[in-house]
Amino acid sequence: MKWFNSHLLFNINQELMSVCSTERDMFGQIESFVIDQSDMNKNPQKQNIKINQYHEEKPQSINDILPVEIHPNQDNFRILKSAIEIAFPDFDFSYASPDHFVCINSPEEARSSLSWALSSYFPSATDLCAQVWASLESEIQPALCDIYSYEPNCADAFSAMGAVWKMSYLFYNQKQRKVLHFHLREGGRAIESLSDDDELDIGYEFDDEGSRNWF
Repeated sequence: MKWFNSHLLFNINQELMSVCSTERDMFGQIESFVIDQSDMNKNPQKQNIKINQYHEEKPQSINDILPVEIHPNQDNFRILKSAIEIAFPDFDFSYASPDHFVCINSPEEARSSLSWALSSYFPSATDLCAQVWASLESEIQPALCDIYSYEPNCADAFSAMGAVWKMSYLFYNQKQRKVLHFHLREGGRAIESLSDDDELDIGYEFDDEGSRNWF
């Protein structure tokens, strides 16, 4: 899976950074990833064992009777987990399981949630919601995506950084073989930031050890 930046994403991330710098202890960023053929062909047997073990050990709860459709299938889960791991390379996500990702019913629901969060935290940035969604429309076409909210029921990268609130949405366009990750949080240090010296349209590929390499 390769991370890439575009002029559009660069610009909207600059806008998010500018707004976050004036409102509370906020951090927001949109990242996009291109899926390699090797990602599509990975043998899920090892991961399936982990998933099965997790569900065998998991206590009975109300989640056990919810429809399977509210969580990704195993193929989608592998893609989503890979995107999260690349977004936060210094954090261990080996514990992650499909029920840490919740399916969003429609692009409209996703837009409503994102708009609520942005307008609540940045009430003075009246055009920000429209700008962010326009960027998503251009980069990933939400209407053609499987959309998930990352909602782990245990400690994760965000809470480890001291975040008191977070929103993390992943848009998976299978036809384009792309994943777009929108995340916004209050509290916790920024994992990385963009600067004027950052290059555009740069791609990275990650080896099996999770190292970021130029290509």
